Amino acid sequence: MIRTHTFLKYARLHLQEMEAAIQDDDRPRVESRCSDIALTLLKAVSATVGLPSPGPGDLDRSQAVNLLAKVTDTKTEAEDLADMLDSLSSSSSAGDGAVDRISLEKMLDTAGQAFSRIHDLLVVGPVG
Repeated sequence: MIRTHTFLKYARLHLQEMEAAIQDDDRPRVESRCSDIALTLLKAVSATVGLPSPGPGDLDRSQAVNLLAKVTDTKTEAEDLADMLDSLSSSSSAGDGAVDRISLEKMLDTAGQAFSRIHDLLVVGPVG
């Protein structure tokens, strides 16, 4: 459980750094933190279920869904979380075009929701 809490602590730190990067209008840093949050949350789940921590690109969507399903009540919830994490991971490859502040804040919102949901699943446990 210590490893789980450590990964959650790092995910929270990445979330705070992401928010600061948005304030600084630093898109590359925002995108980097998005990927970091997604990977760190998957590492927290892996630590909770006793599996080795994945590295960048180690898990495809199907593997992420299977991993998340170990801590959720339903496969639908696991798929929803996997989609959120996938959107965060792929945000850096979304293109080189200008991204407005609203889009960056939407990424922050998605990251915050993913963090909250996974934190609650790992620390509080599934509700239901």
